[in-house]
Amino acid sequence: IMWGPSDLDHSHVFVTNFVYNIDQFDHSPNMFSRATLGHWQVSGTLQAQTGSPLSVTTGTDFAGVGPGSGAQYVWMTHQTKTNKSFAGQTGTSKWFDTSAYVTKDSVLTTTYAGKFQARGARGVITGPCFQSYNAALNKSWVLIPGHENTALTFRAEAFNFLNHPTADNPNLTYTS
Repeated sequence: IMWGPSDLDHSHVFVTNFVYNIDQFDHSPNMFSRATLGHWQVSGTLQAQTGSPLSVTTGTDFAGVGPGSGAQYVWMTHQTKTNKSFAGQTGTSKWFDTSAYVTKDSVLTTTYAGKFQARGARGVITGPCFQSYNAALNKSWVLIPGHENTALTFRAEAFNFLNHPTADNPNLTYTS
């Protein structure tokens, strides 16, 4: 039986929402500044979480379980380490230590034939984290004085307003 963190395990998750009424000009004696600069509201959502656990698997049936057995964990020769560095278009950096895995089907089907990976191979790599910053700005004008339900509202929203990139999971093909 293989043990390790669940595929949905995110060690740290932070989510917060806020609403702030900008009321500096709500009671201004000048009607023009009260109408244009009063009753504004800013709101937003911030979310940050760690990456999900990942495993290196193969469809090669080296353990001899038979067809339809699903993916099998690739053998590790030593404990892998998550480096968390990006290669980009031309770089050679790796997200995790790929030298920890057996990379040839011939070795898997001969040396490790009939054997399953030892416990502790599930979810040993941590994927990239996720961050999202959303914001909204709105202003309402009451159209008929004394009737709050007759209002015109301007609303501007920005999703991922810091333009923070979200990386995809690394390539987990053990031969790459």
